[in-house]
Amino acid sequence: MTHSKTTAEGRAERVTVLRRFEPGISLLLSDVLSKTLRKDVQADDVLDAAVAFVTAEARTGELASLAETPSHDPAGLPIEMLYLRTWEGLHGWGQA
Repeated sequence: MTHSKTTAEGRAERVTVLRRFEPGISLLLSDVLSKTLRKDVQADDVLDAAVAFVTAEARTGELASLAETPSHDPAGLPIEMLYLRTWEGLHGWGQA
């Protein structure tokens, strides 16, 4: 991404990408932001939650990990950041 997620430009940039996977994302974000106080929930936190939702609900593509070998929590579950492999190439991710 070109802009920080805490700026209006950065949020718009991320919403443009999210809209490819969830066309109604702008309405969802507006609804949540209109029903919450900024002292309780920041706009970039709502955006982060939307990214997690879109990633979890992905119908196409493959999840890939940012770490080659993730660490594990005490229960043995992997601790890793995942992204949709279909996003590769948008900004050079995953390209050698």
